[in-house]
Amino acid sequence: MSFPVTVGLDIGMEKLTYTANQNGRVLGTRAVTPDGRVFRWALAGGVAIEAGKLVQTLAEIGSSVHVSGLTVINATVTGVTTITVTMATTPVAANVYADGDLVIDTSPGQAMYRIKSHQAADSGADAEFTLYDSDEIKNALTSGTTLVGFRRNPYTSVIITPTTVTGAVIGVTPINVAISGYFWLQTWGPALVNMDQAPVAGKRVIAGILSVGHADISSTSSADTTGANEASSYPQIGVAQTAGAGADKYHRIFLTISP
Repeated sequence: MSFPVTVGLDIGMEKLTYTANQNGRVLGTRAVTPDGRVFRWALAGGVAIEAGKLVQTLAEIGSSVHVSGLTVINATVTGVTTITVTMATTPVAANVYADGDLVIDTSPGQAMYRIKSHQAADSGADAEFTLYDSDEIKNALTSGTTLVGFRRNPYTSVIITPTTVTGAVIGVTPINVAISGYFWLQTWGPALVNMDQAPVAGKRVIAGILSVGHADISSTSSADTTGANEASSYPQIGVAQTAGAGADKYHRIFLTISP
């Protein structure tokens, strides 16, 4: 089954949330409203998220947890879509990495493939990973030699951005989202964003470091406590379109996270 590259949303549909996935939609699917705002289909993690909050990917995990160095145990020819991998010291639940990536990080066979589904496996056990039918293995892998790792889909189990960013900042919630709720995460265009400081129209806005899920201004900021360039090291999310009171207020920001 194929899916449209971009989904068209009527104005207001971006504020709908769901308890289950809709139409088998792939996480990360892009959507656009008639006024040009851009959204991505996302799944909230284990904490509800209020509207207007910055959201990031699930915190990056260490190399000991499926990121790299796992052994392929079946010799794989080109054109197949199943790979069996030994899970080393860390178990894996079924479909944790569905719609994520299988990364082949050593020769032979380096490439990145999209995972459709996979089995659960205990520590040290084997699990079979199934790729999308259209993304079959292009370079043969060698049993016991080729090493792989896995990455979750960036739009699964998203979390509110902490004061120390632990993943990629990927958007802003346009509406309140319940625990494990599916929703449209805004990435581009005018958006309501919770800010710690008074914005200055036309100035850059960054991910906040004073309060979780908030944004800050990128210059003359109280966040800039260790030097003139401190704020510039935090992800830029957009440009302020309004000016006014700042502390824990909502302002219109033109997001520039992902077009």
